[in-house]
Amino acid sequence: MLNLMTNRKGNRNLFNFDHFFSEFLPDQLIHNMDNKMMTLDIREHESSYIFDVEIPGVKKEDIDISVKDDILTITVNKTDEIHEENTTFIRRERKFGTYSRSFTIPYIDSDNILAKYDHGILRLTLPKIENQTESKKVIDIE
Repeated sequence: MLNLMTNRKGNRNLFNFDHFFSEFLPDQLIHNMDNKMMTLDIREHESSYIFDVEIPGVKKEDIDISVKDDILTITVNKTDEIHEENTTFIRRERKFGTYSRSFTIPYIDSDNILAKYDHGILRLTLPKIENQTESKKVIDIE
């Protein structure tokens, strides 16, 4: 029988990726990486997918949503609005820059995607294409 090694927190599953980075990287670094990402919830309904994406502190003009080849991409350009000269920060945690997330979502009607941005939440409604049929092509071997 295989004897599993335990990590320093007593977790017997060394391949638990939820805790993988926290075991080997400092909490501050993990926290800073999380701040850069867009967090979201994805729900599936009978006729659509609903994305609720948290993007606080951004104007809707700074959000770009595109679909190409069944890949949905959300890009955000968050700019620093403090332009005071001779300003010294004691602590600065807010992140600025351009970041994006992409999702492969086949069988959506990209011409009828709806987007609404309200109070830092971007809600996307992606209608499904009716009669989703996967085509399978058999390749002959010579």
